[in-house]
Amino acid sequence: MPFIRITTNKSLSLKDKTDLKTGLGQLITTLHKTEDWLMIAFDNVESDSMYFKGSNEYSAIVEISVYGTISKNDFDPMTRKTTDLLSRTIKIDPDRIYINYREVDHWGLGGSNF
Repeated sequence: MPFIRITTNKSLSLKDKTDLKTGLGQLITTLHKTEDWLMIAFDNVESDSMYFKGSNEYSAIVEISVYGTISKNDFDPMTRKTTDLLSRTIKIDPDRIYINYREVDHWGLGGSNF
């Protein structure tokens, strides 16, 4: 049950979103999860509404939530691969991409919890 939210102040085209969705669908296996259960959301904010390091230059925050726990050995490769994907796909400087992880103990779907 992974969920990935990307918030950025850079406008994303449909192609950008599709390329990111495809890439994240492949990368999620780094966390031993599959695209079969992956949900992705894109949030765009206006460039004057998102600041990082005191500047409103293009930046992004990626929030990755997974049901259960993630092996500590998987965080670094996932961060590296996700940063590379965003940097290549939507041309955001890697130093302006934050990634955080959340391990979720309780996750509901279809009216019941796992």
